[in-house]
Amino acid sequence: MNQLIKAIRAEFIRLMKKKTTYILMLCHIISIALCFVPYLQRQLRIFMNDGFDVIASGTNEYIYRPFVIGSLAGSILWGIYVLASADKEKKNNSREMVSAFMDERKHSFTRIMAFLGVAILDTVLCMLVFLPVCMKKMDYLFQWKTYIIYPLILMLAGIVMTVFLMEGLYRLSENTIVSLLVFGILTAVQFTPAFKNSIFVRWNLPQELPVSDTVGSAGILRILIYTRIILLLCSICIWSLASLFIRKYQYGPVRSFLVSLKKPLRLTVPVLCALIAAFMVAGQPFIDHGPLVVEDIGNVFETSWDLAAECSHVQRDYYFDTVRGTIRGTYKLDIEETAKQDLEIYHNAGIKIKHLTFNGEEVDFTTHFRKEDALKTSLSDVYSAFRLPEGSTGELVCEFEGYPTQSRTNYKDWEYSCANRTVGPDYIYLHADIVGMEGVGNAPYTSKTRIHVPTSHVPLADGFEMKKVEDEEGGITCWETYNDYAIIMSSPNEICDIDYDKAKVKLAYNQKNGYAIRKYKLDEAASDVLRYCDDHIGTLNTDETNRITIELVSSELGGGYASDGNAVIDESVLSAENLSDQKDGANGNETFMHEIVHLFLGDLGLPFDDDGLWSCEGMTVYTTYRIVKEKYGALYAKKYYSDVWEEVVKKQNNNFYLRNPGYLDKLPESYKNSILSSIGTDNKYCRMPLMLLKAEQILGEEKMDAVIQELYARRNEYYMNGGCCTFEDFLNAAGLEKEDLEL
Repeated sequence: MNQLIKAIRAEFIRLMKKKTTYILMLCHIISIALCFVPYLQRQLRIFMNDGFDVIASGTNEYIYRPFVIGSLAGSILWGIYVLASADKEKKNNSREMVSAFMDERKHSFTRIMAFLGVAILDTVLCMLVFLPVCMKKMDYLFQWKTYIIYPLILMLAGIVMTVFLMEGLYRLSENTIVSLLVFGILTAVQFTPAFKNSIFVRWNLPQELPVSDTVGSAGILRILIYTRIILLLCSICIWSLASLFIRKYQYGPVRSFLVSLKKPLRLTVPVLCALIAAFMVAGQPFIDHGPLVVEDIGNVFETSWDLAAECSHVQRDYYFDTVRGTIRGTYKLDIEETAKQDLEIYHNAGIKIKHLTFNGEEVDFTTHFRKEDALKTSLSDVYSAFRLPEGSTGELVCEFEGYPTQSRTNYKDWEYSCANRTVGPDYIYLHADIVGMEGVGNAPYTSKTRIHVPTSHVPLADGFEMKKVEDEEGGITCWETYNDYAIIMSSPNEICDIDYDKAKVKLAYNQKNGYAIRKYKLDEAASDVLRYCDDHIGTLNTDETNRITIELVSSELGGGYASDGNAVIDESVLSAENLSDQKDGANGNETFMHEIVHLFLGDLGLPFDDDGLWSCEGMTVYTTYRIVKEKYGALYAKKYYSDVWEEVVKKQNNNFYLRNPGYLDKLPESYKNSILSSIGTDNKYCRMPLMLLKAEQILGEEKMDAVIQELYARRNEYYMNGGCCTFEDFLNAAGLEKEDLEL
């Protein structure tokens, strides 16, 4: 052992004395630095998000993505260096001398350990270099824990895998060209359609997942750590197996392998690593193990909503293990009468029913996927079927526990997401009906959902009131709501009232975002938008209590949604990048206004047919311009909005590829997609608003408002018919021709 430690130290010192080591470190730092160049930053964002220019959280922009690229660059740089170092003995004809001093398998291990030490130093150096940049860019949202953990699990793990892999490939082939070719294939396969969405194979270029600036993204961290462990075990397995092929006695690879097998214990490491990795893949709790849905989700199986049981009271209780990310609880039904014998409880595939009792006696049940129900299967729902005598009366109690999963279908078609089912110390997001029974009849307000969350949390339920019940032991507080179909979002929240006289409006946000809320006076921005839109567009839908709640949730959600009187927006709207994104507004206050306008215009209000030019974004930008014009005056609006649009459109009109589309088709696909994405963004955020401004100049502001009001009044009609507001609808309502608005 002492000899091995001395050899590792000597090899490490040798590497640290070579200029090549420091040149590679510098190249690695430069590769990460390129991610902070605005143009390249945008191109990488498009590349990592399948052609979409979506600004995510500050953590994504300044920590996650740069160190993902650092993983790929570091993997290539250090992988080639490992290969060159391993081949040096062969080139120098010094193998026999080295093997006389130490067994070649041990010598391979010493080289790996030395390179791992260099990789750790390289990672720490990169983190120190970019620490001031990230702190400045992220401002009050910077968190030490986030900055430390992501580089380690994204970049360092990727480099460590490469060291084991490249050493193993060389020991197997003893040919640098072959080793490089295999390395290139294993890297390139991550870009293929079959594997680009699979987080389980993205080894040196991890998939970009939306992570939060404020709540820790515990669900994302769990799967990242889990998959990185699997991939690390695979790389160790490859090296330890390849080391058995190290040439002995001038034998070939096969005979050398047979000689190595004379010591069977040498198979312990590769077999153990392979078994653990296989066990982890087979038992992974993140993606369900159900069938893939191949048919169109639109042609779903019609679920029977016939009455199953009449109940006097229904109650769900949820308890959360915020470290493991699991949910446990009970689902109780006070049954007055069962309408049929065969009953089913549906639940997420990761949630297992531990006990099912009726009047205190155990009830047998079987759990299955409804393969014929494409929608339920794609949502990762399973059914546990059981029987009760028809007309039975009593208490049915279902005790459950598990880690909520995503369906295989959804994962295969898109990518991993825990946006709708995550449990962490700082954030819980859960559908209240994750466990339930179809066809339950009960009177209003006899169904209750109770959640038991950390005392620091203030939970929200789609804007419905959450009532605090009691404080419990262990720093837990129980809250309840009578809406059993709500989406529960719980974190350390603050709730403030918005000044608006036509409804009760509340803005709910994470405490860590309080600085941005106050700095940019976003409560005032919301009030200004609601008043303007109410006067110029129409009245926002509210529920019977005449309330509107605007909830800012984790950026894992990747967008927003709305129900009557409730709007949910992901927190990325408050990221430094978005608050300074002038295509939405001239400053953070106006950018937030832009998002609130989406309550009225977009999927949260009037749906738009996005054809690359006509979209909800264009109408929202134009509306924000009108609000700003009313608030700050025409000169301000012209300088920061219409003049900017004109400049962008002028540059776009001079674009060579737009004027000569034949040349665009000759470009490589990646360049073509980047140009088309840029044109699409300019069309939505500049060309369309300028066209709407031209329509306003033709019609006048009052007539323009009347046209928008007419379209907005038809929003329910669009939703009922599954349609969207089109450019033709606008032209018809305005009495204009397309040629009238050409620029």
